[in-house]
Amino acid sequence: MSFQPMIAFYIFLTLLILVGASYKKSGFYADYIGKEQCNAVKGIFILLIFYSHISRYMLTNGYEGSSMFDSWFISISTQIGQWVVALFLFYSGYGVMESLKKKGGAYLETFPRKRLLTTLLNFDVAVCVFILLAFLIGNELSLSRISLSLIGWKSVGNSNWYIFVILVCYLAFYINYRLKGNRWMLLGLLIIIMLILSQVKEYRWYNTILCFPAGVFYSYNKKWIEEQLQKHYIVMLLASIILFILFYCHKRLGIPRLYGLTNNIDCIFFVLISILLSMKISLRNPLLLWFGVSLFPLYIYQRLPMIGLNYLGGTEMICTHPFLYVLACLLITMAICYLYKFWKISL
Repeated sequence: MSFQPMIAFYIFLTLLILVGASYKKSGFYADYIGKEQCNAVKGIFILLIFYSHISRYMLTNGYEGSSMFDSWFISISTQIGQWVVALFLFYSGYGVMESLKKKGGAYLETFPRKRLLTTLLNFDVAVCVFILLAFLIGNELSLSRISLSLIGWKSVGNSNWYIFVILVCYLAFYINYRLKGNRWMLLGLLIIIMLILSQVKEYRWYNTILCFPAGVFYSYNKKWIEEQLQKHYIVMLLASIILFILFYCHKRLGIPRLYGLTNNIDCIFFVLISILLSMKISLRNPLLLWFGVSLFPLYIYQRLPMIGLNYLGGTEMICTHPFLYVLACLLITMAICYLYKFWKISL
């Protein structure tokens, strides 16, 4: 029996979580949503996204798992992508609101350049690399696809929808507060964007977008929310888990999608569960922190080796040596992340 990459990945991830972790029996960690803790949590979830993406490449090439457990983990990996992205959107909304609270108008002055344009330009550099890869392996790309890929509306092999959504969220945040709006106006604006996207794009484009304003709300009402969560911790945790399961099963229960609203609510409860667990569990694994700090290049460039090695080795390599395929993709992506500092654009 060949080595089982899916099981090996989850064992590796479990070890990363356990090494350096600590649990607070009484009280709560004050830095549960601080920079280090957030980076560690991001590290977990970006690895889950990596495996969600690579699972799809493996399934497309006929890999079905070398055992029942391996197949089961494949199923998990292909299902969890949206939940983990939801946390990134929440942290982004929380982060920009915290910065606005601390810096005020000065933050808004630099926001278009430091947040919007910097993110877009670094994304476009990656898009150009994917265009070059497509040319090298003989994939034809239309001029319209290339043009639209530069704003994330189309893909040239890269991950694109999340970048488009986060840019839209940043733009909505900037316009809202530039016009002296409040968090409720921001929520209304993003609900309108959600409804528009629901008419022109696939489900994943809009079924997590409201996690961004949820992060803004959390930052704005942080003190009160913390008090309630900590005062009724067990009740809040159990209620969040129950409601998360309820909204996750909304199709089976006959609850309509409501243009993605039900899934957005489900993802918000998933985020709330993560926040509650972070209050009690501290993660300090250096490798997890590195993955979290390297979130952007890990997300943007991880498909490069997946596509390239898939082209070079094809179905035979993935099905015969799945572990080597996964390991090679991860190591190459990590190398790209290490080198990313040499071409990263900072404005």
